Amino acid sequence: MSAYRVIGLSPSTCTQRTLFTAYERQATVDLVPLNIMAGDQKKPEHLAKQPFGKIPVLEMQDFVLYESRAIARFINDTCSSGSTLIPSDPKQRAIFEQWASLEAGTYNPHIEGLVAQRVFVPMRGGQTDENKVKEHYNALKEPLDILNNNLANKEYIAGPFTLVDIFFTPYINMLLQLPEKDLIESRPNIAAWWKRVSSRPAFKKLYKQVEEDRAAMMSGQK
Repeated sequence: MSAYRVIGLSPSTCTQRTLFTAYERQATVDLVPLNIMAGDQKKPEHLAKQPFGKIPVLEMQDFVLYESRAIARFINDTCSSGSTLIPSDPKQRAIFEQWASLEAGTYNPHIEGLVAQRVFVPMRGGQTDENKVKEHYNALKEPLDILNNNLANKEYIAGPFTLVDIFFTPYINMLLQLPEKDLIESRPNIAAWWKRVSSRPAFKKLYKQVEEDRAAMMSGQK
């Protein structure tokens, strides 16, 4: 298959899910940057591909797909290189789907919400709502305890390394840079899991690219 054309930005958490998947599968990606600071994501030509005005978007000839988890699944299902990131055994796949559902519905809303208050709200000129930070922080305690217990005898969340580990990665990476990083660091099995994830070559490739692209954007080169 030819290169996957992805409209997005590597510093974008959702784009990171897409790129991490592609790099794990040793796929070629043509990353097409979008100037979101100039509002290009709200222009008609982008809205025709992504009606919610967000990134990333995948284009393959006449096929267009949005939503990072859907794109990650598509790349995994269509890439011929690397190893699959979705188990084929029915029981293992069911466990994978269980945790993929939990990531999207239980964990991500609060991790993303906390990160948004600490990072994105101030970035847009707003003020962090400490009450909301506290709400998200407290809401994460029990689910993270459950995840910590799940990882007691597993290297990765669903057993082998899968897309669900990738789905969790971008926002946990950001959370670990915030004062609330104890949510991860105080839970030894999650901390050990993170060490394994962040040691993977695809992770290192991705976040090297993120730092380079972020620096270029800050200097006005992109």
